[in-house]
Amino acid sequence: MCASAPSKISDKQARKAALKFEREQKRREAERRKEEAARAKQRERREQAVAKAQDALDKARCEHEEKAEAIEAERAALDERAQAEEGRWEKLKTKLEAALRRARQKQRRVAGRNFTWPSVRAPCRRTSRSGPGRSCGRARSRAPAAAPSRCRRRT
Repeated sequence: MCASAPSKISDKQARKAALKFEREQKRREAERRKEEAARAKQRERREQAVAKAQDALDKARCEHEEKAEAIEAERAALDERAQAEEGRWEKLKTKLEAALRRARQKQRRVAGRNFTWPSVRAPCRRTSRSGPGRSCGRARSRAPAAAPSRCRRRT
């Protein structure tokens, strides 16, 4: 009979296998702890980066709000100055327009009595012997169109 019976494992081999199993289990456990520590470290770094970015955002927001408030205060002061200037201008404009009206009324009153055109002389438009476009030396009056010219033209 050749029936082979299962071989029995000796105590020495069983202890050796158990020791090997325990070492492998400890190694796996150490590796798992190491990986967990690495993940915790990475998580901590991310949290610190987020906190740093949030602090930078809060600081920038605060600076922005301070600048915006300062600009708003300047704008209010400029609006106030603009209103004061507009009031000053309206007052001065009213005063000057009234003076202009009075001056025009006075001019109309004067124009109604004994008004004559000023005696301003302009050069004659006649051509001289020296060439076209030159003045002949005589003067003409700048009177209204109804008044005859003092210049005698040769035709």
